[in-house]
Amino acid sequence: LNSFFDAAYLKFLEQGFKVRREDEYFVTRRVRSGQSSEAHRSHFDGHLLTIVLPIQIPSQGEHIGELYFVPNARKQPRHEIQNISTKLIWKKFASSSGFSRLISTKRVKVEDFKNGQPLAFLGNTTFHGNKALDNASSDRITMLCHLFDPSPRYGISHMLRHFRSR
Repeated sequence: LNSFFDAAYLKFLEQGFKVRREDEYFVTRRVRSGQSSEAHRSHFDGHLLTIVLPIQIPSQGEHIGELYFVPNARKQPRHEIQNISTKLIWKKFASSSGFSRLISTKRVKVEDFKNGQPLAFLGNTTFHGNKALDNASSDRITMLCHLFDPSPRYGISHMLRHFRSR
């Protein structure tokens, strides 16, 4: 993926973002069927680019933990106060009932990853989360690549990662 990461980095620099190429954060997420703590944890990422690589996706089940997302849900934050305030405004949709309200706007897109294809999106302007994983035929395992955090060192994203030791 390095050639893709390099091209994305150069594109963000061309657009005037102050980012570092080595600013990468990778996590592998395994969710078990019925693990409700992982459902509807909707958010904006601190990083500009998010890539979801499906590793194991349930082939059957009532709900298979589909990714739901709203592209361009907010404009690129120009300062940290705007970043925090818009994240707080959108938190009202970070629940099952909030997600239901969000679906009624018809701006929501859903990806189940059954085709095995990765998905790249602008993580800090795309509101996203996962549906529940219930009665699924297997666990859901994905690798998440987060690249290029444009926020300042004192920003909320850096502080949260520090507290989480990531």
